[in-house]
Amino acid sequence: MKTGIFTHKKCIFGEVAGLLTLLLLVQTTLAVLFTVPVYGAAPSSGGPDPNFHIYLAFGQSNMTGVGQIAQEDLEGDDGYLMMCTCNHVESDYYPESRSLGNWYKATPPLSGYSGAGLSLADYFGRRMLELKRADNPDIRVGIVMVDVPGVHIQLFDKEGYQSYLQVCPVDVDRFGGNPYQRLVGCARLAQGSGVIKGIILHQGENDLNVPGWGDRVDKIYHDLVRDAGLSEGIPFLAGEVRQGTAWSDMNQSIDELVLKGEQYHVVSSNNLTETDETPGDIHFNASECRAFGRRYAEVMYEVEKSRQDPGGEVIAEQPGSGGQSVADILQQEAQTAEPFVPAVGKVTSDDSGQAYYRITALGKSPTVTYQSLSAGGSVKVNIPDKVSIAGKEYKVTAIAQNAFKNNPGLSEVTIGKNVKNIGKNAFSGCKKLKKISIKTTKLTKKSVGKNAFKGIHKKAKVKVPGKKLGLYKTILRSKGLKGKKQKITK
Repeated sequence: MKTGIFTHKKCIFGEVAGLLTLLLLVQTTLAVLFTVPVYGAAPSSGGPDPNFHIYLAFGQSNMTGVGQIAQEDLEGDDGYLMMCTCNHVESDYYPESRSLGNWYKATPPLSGYSGAGLSLADYFGRRMLELKRADNPDIRVGIVMVDVPGVHIQLFDKEGYQSYLQVCPVDVDRFGGNPYQRLVGCARLAQGSGVIKGIILHQGENDLNVPGWGDRVDKIYHDLVRDAGLSEGIPFLAGEVRQGTAWSDMNQSIDELVLKGEQYHVVSSNNLTETDETPGDIHFNASECRAFGRRYAEVMYEVEKSRQDPGGEVIAEQPGSGGQSVADILQQEAQTAEPFVPAVGKVTSDDSGQAYYRITALGKSPTVTYQSLSAGGSVKVNIPDKVSIAGKEYKVTAIAQNAFKNNPGLSEVTIGKNVKNIGKNAFSGCKKLKKISIKTTKLTKKSVGKNAFKGIHKKAKVKVPGKKLGLYKTILRSKGLKGKKQKITK
């Protein structure tokens, strides 16, 4: 079917043994546990609270959320809680850090990703709470979310994530190096407090034109049901990507997910796009996130009502699935986590997670080549003078060949002052690329590759350093910037 008010409160999970282990792992927690009121009290001897309905969520940047957070978003409800799936540092929106495995009042940003904003998950939970409390005023709603911007669905595959990271080494350290395992571990932990009722996904922008997306999602679903001890047939909702953009064709693959089984349902993104505010952007803005999150909730609510077995009233756990603790999560992840070791030739993301770089030199003057964009839907890109990787500063001296080739949304680029080389076809086929600012004075005809700027916007404007205007006109014209209406100015 298609269809600032901050309160910092922690919840104690598990039995006494699990708590003692947690206290050993997190030395600073002890004082907080006895001075701050708890959210989502630990399960009593009678078991998890059947009125605490929990949902798992995962995906890429639109699940992370980039919407601007407003005062109305900060006024949450004590009945909607979030479990931290990683340690959150203090932010402008809440005064203290949030810790892995604890429940908190669900106020944005729900994601621990640096720079996260309003997510569709914010209003999914709020609307679910409204709908369910109309039936039962004792209901609470919880969200357990794992999000990694700018990645393919393969990153969430328990067998496929390692090979993916070898090619696209995005930073997943906050999830112990394995986002899937973190989601499984936190799902098991959450079942000590309530009942998991469904799963929501928003992902796909980076999988445009990549075959097998639906098969991969189906595999992840069945792995998750088995490994987290969920009920077979538990509802799974996937949302469409933003319509009216170059990525909209991905919706065909998302819509076809329903053919994989009755558990799958698609949430339409129709009539969400506000083109005057964010034309052609891959990301949902704040008002769209609110509307889309509510839409997810309304679909989930109707799906739950329509099922003969509401799903999750009794969790069919796998043997040995009980008693999960934060210590268990960390121990399981330690088996696969690998520390970052810099090496010439290694491709990795920068500390902001915005792009991938290939290390080209170490020592006293470390350098990198800008390899590719991490968040595939970004419209404006800054290729910086320097970048931080694992806390160390590197000069960005080159742009790789094919780095942005045929990027359907790229509209504006700034090239930093340390860039000496631009690879062939680096920006070729970027039909919306209309504004380029070149800061570097180090380019030569030999250091700019063939067709580096071929096929960009027919009215593109390129700004270059004044003292290089004549030379750069010659270079850029020879590398594809030949249109009569394309301008090169100082």
